[in-house]
Amino acid sequence: MAPEDLLFQLGIPLADDVLRGIVGIFAHAFPGRIRAAYLVGSYADGSAVALSDLDIRLVFRGAFQEGEEDRFRQMRDSCRLLSPIEIDMPPLSEDRLQFDPAWMHEVIDIGTNGRLLYGRELRSDLPIVDFETYFYHLTDAPLMFMSRVHQVNPLRFPLDYPEPVEPLYGYDGAKGKNKSLKMLVHIAGFVATCLIGMKAGRIVTKKKDWLPMYRVHIDDEWTSFLATLYGRCKEEWGYIVPTEDGDLQFLRETCRQALRFENYYLACYREYLIEELYAANNDRQIRALRRLRQVIYRDARLTARLENLAAQESGLGGEALETLRVYQEINES
Repeated sequence: MAPEDLLFQLGIPLADDVLRGIVGIFAHAFPGRIRAAYLVGSYADGSAVALSDLDIRLVFRGAFQEGEEDRFRQMRDSCRLLSPIEIDMPPLSEDRLQFDPAWMHEVIDIGTNGRLLYGRELRSDLPIVDFETYFYHLTDAPLMFMSRVHQVNPLRFPLDYPEPVEPLYGYDGAKGKNKSLKMLVHIAGFVATCLIGMKAGRIVTKKKDWLPMYRVHIDDEWTSFLATLYGRCKEEWGYIVPTEDGDLQFLRETCRQALRFENYYLACYREYLIEELYAANNDRQIRALRRLRQVIYRDARLTARLENLAAQESGLGGEALETLRVYQEINES
């Protein structure tokens, strides 16, 4: 088939034109190297709104060849400048999906939500998802987005507003020209997804499922906040910052609650990480130590455990020493 003849179309002319263009450009630029192209995310599951990304997944055959990933990234970034719809398109290969646990979230997206656009189906070749590994890599997402919005890395618990003097406290990207509520909803969604994993041991396979799953498996004091945030910020406003005074007043209160929700999650995550530091499995302890370099807690229990682990003459002790070093540098700055 020609790259321009997609196996699946949305029936949305602008989005379908972008998909045809992207698949065609990359198939011609990397002849014989694209095993499959998928559409995932909100356009694939029918929940897209005005500012939603087109989540395209081009999967290269085998492993990336020398220089291939760099060329892919350069071309993707150039396409982003031209596309009227924002594009999300990470560098993927068959080897990366099959053997690198850091990309397990992409295995889930393609396996449960993927719409094959081009190439040969590969979902039967994807590995079975291991919950422990899935959850470890999942918890990187809220920390990454929080660091981006709060403009601090590593994070310091408790968080303050990204921009305390701004009307929406910086949750709309107030310093940039293109204001959007996308990151606000993304943080809430990833935090809710992590809480579902942490408290209920469940995997959220589609982004649109995190709210109904939170209602079913958690249903706590935050459920109403999450439902209201999703319903207004995404479904009603399509991530676009409203202009009516009443809406802005509501949104300002929502952003105040968003900070409290972030800190609630980080407090829950602290307790989870402390428990992991006492796990019998060294791999779990090492994972916890590495996560603790991404978010700094002032907690005597945590410090005592880090010092205890650092005294061990093992790889675990080295990881604990590195984490203690990060904490000392932050506390002295």
